This record gives sequence, structure tokens and C-alpha cells, in this order.
Amino acid sequence: MEKKEIRESMQKERLLHSDAEKRKKSKRIMERLLLLPEFDGAKKVLLYLSKNYEVRTDDLVLRTIRMGKEVFLPRTDMGKSELEICSVKTLDSLVRGAYDVLEPSSETPAALPKEVECAIIPGAAFDEEGNRIGHGKGYYDRFLKKLKPNTPKIGLAFEFQLTYGAIPVQGHDIGVDYIITEERVIQCRKGME
Repeated sequence: MEKKEIRESMQKERLLHSDAEKRKKSKRIMERLLLLPEFDGAKKVLLYLSKNYEVRTDDLVLRTIRMGKEVFLPRTDMGKSELEICSVKTLDSLVRGAYDVLEPSSETPAALPKEVECAIIPGAAFDEEGNRIGHGKGYYDRFLKKLKPNTPKIGLAFEFQLTYGAIPVQGHDIGVDYIITEERVIQCRKGME
């Protein structure tokens, strides 16, 4: 299947799951993430605020802030077609940004990607090798290339977002090292052993 077909298939699948079900599964995913040594040991974590069809991350962001970790959230620079990241201590100063997602305001200074010690990544679909399909604009693929090479990249997904076959990969695609679902943690990259 091509990426576009997989994205469309996932859109249909998401509609079959209630909001309450996704919230319950998201809580289990968060619990698994909090136990992962790569997350637990990181002091500076890139998170994202989810769209309503993604793994819910609002509680995760707040809990990570309360844990004393520095939390970075992405901000979309539409002019450059890039993600920037900003350190946040609260969700109160966020604004509705590109693609109707809450993000740091333009007044919030951008941070350097190399500061991130653990990156939590969204995706429309994943395969068990760690390949991911985003939402088709390539923002995360371009951003992830700017992280330190050994920065753990962790995809959060509902079990139904895992494909049964390999996701088509292109040269610019950046995969994840782990995928966390409500049922399991999948270690994808051999270099993370």
C-alpha cells in the first residue's frame, strides 16, 4: 500500500473508536512511556499536543512538567515549512496555531533541537520496524534530522495504527526507536539495545 492509502485507511479506522476509548487507551500508553528508561532518564523532553484523533498527550505534558523535566513543544513555522521547539512551563500561554493545534506563541523564544534528550513523536501509522507515516507535510522528518543522532525517538500510537506490512520508506523519512501502544512497547532500532 502507498502512504496515501495507509493514511486514508487510518482515518477510517480512527472513526470506529470512541473518544472515551481513546482516552482510556491514551492513559495506558502514558503509563508505559513513564516507565521507559529513555524517557525516565531524560531531563529535556520533546512532546506534542495531540489532535483529537491522536493519542491524547495533554495529561502527559502536564505530568512531565510536574516531574520537573524541561518540556519542549513544537511550533509550526508555515513560511519555512518547519517545526521550531519552545520550552514551556505551563499550557496557559499556548495559542491555537497551524492545523488548529495548540502551540507556543510567536513571542516564546525558540530552543535548539540539540537540547532535546528524548523526543516523543506523533504519527498516522507505524510499522514494527519503526517506520512512520506522518500527516504528509514532512515537518517532523525535517525536524528530527536536527536532533543529536543518539536522541531516542518514541512514537505513541494506538494498536490499530500499526500496519501489518512494511510502510514504504523514502530517503527523507525518519523512523522511531520505540513505539508505545496501549498493549506493548516495541523496540524498533537495533542501535537502542
